[in-house]
Amino acid sequence: MAAKILSRLGYALLLWIGAGVVVSMALALVPEPGEASFWQRAGTNLTTFFTFDYAGRRSENFPLMEVLLNRSALSFTLIGGALVIALVLGVSTGVLAALNPQNRLLAAWAGLLHTLSAMPVLVFGILALLIITRLGGAPPLRLALETAGPGAALMIYLMPMLTLAVGDSLLADVARALRTETTRVLEQDYIRAARARNVSVRRHLARALVPVTISTFAGKTAYLIGGVVVVEYVFGWPGLAFQVLEILTTDGPKDYPFILAATTLFVGLTLLLNLVSDLAVVASDPRLRAAPAPA
Repeated sequence: MAAKILSRLGYALLLWIGAGVVVSMALALVPEPGEASFWQRAGTNLTTFFTFDYAGRRSENFPLMEVLLNRSALSFTLIGGALVIALVLGVSTGVLAALNPQNRLLAAWAGLLHTLSAMPVLVFGILALLIITRLGGAPPLRLALETAGPGAALMIYLMPMLTLAVGDSLLADVARALRTETTRVLEQDYIRAARARNVSVRRHLARALVPVTISTFAGKTAYLIGGVVVVEYVFGWPGLAFQVLEILTTDGPKDYPFILAATTLFVGLTLLLNLVSDLAVVASDPRLRAAPAPA
């Protein structure tokens, strides 16, 4: 078990370093005012990346690390809210649909989720934005909470999370995977025997669904990181991705240290979520923890 953890940790660290080197070299390709050559710019970027030398740098007239932490907290809040929504709605829909295959109401609800999830996150976000604008009378997150009613304020913060959770089939894939796995588990002999003896199988069912739930969310990690860029742009959510887009689209000198820090942070988050999901799957499945039989 310890060897598996160390190997996965080392692999994730190597990928993160490789991503940081690629981003550093890519940013060095962009010419800057001054006489610095490509290799000088690349060397500066690589030194900043490996030493994490952001303490003395500033962004928006504030310490770079302070802006990075504040903006990333908003982005992680958006991602966390989307994960909670997808977990609650996706797992409950998939499990209930498998337990009650003849229920027409559940079938209609599952069909609605699949229909909404078929839309790209950008299209779903624009539709949600129109709804919020009609409720609040102004673009979301630019409307002061003092002038918004409780319902409008809730929609302003809930709809970006719902858009990220539903868009591009995240919620539908979770519901589909849980329904398929629940159906498979219910057909196992030990589950049939327990139900025949009128014994509750909830604990066995929940334990069996943990690995597939984690694996499904792990497969959507890259989408969540990429989708948050689109959602923050559409809704004006002042997160890390929105700040990077503002830097890139604003005329004048670019804040390349902030872009480098934000990009490597997103890459690190993606690798961390995948690492945690792999370890969680191993911890939840005794068969993966068992030592291989000797030849």
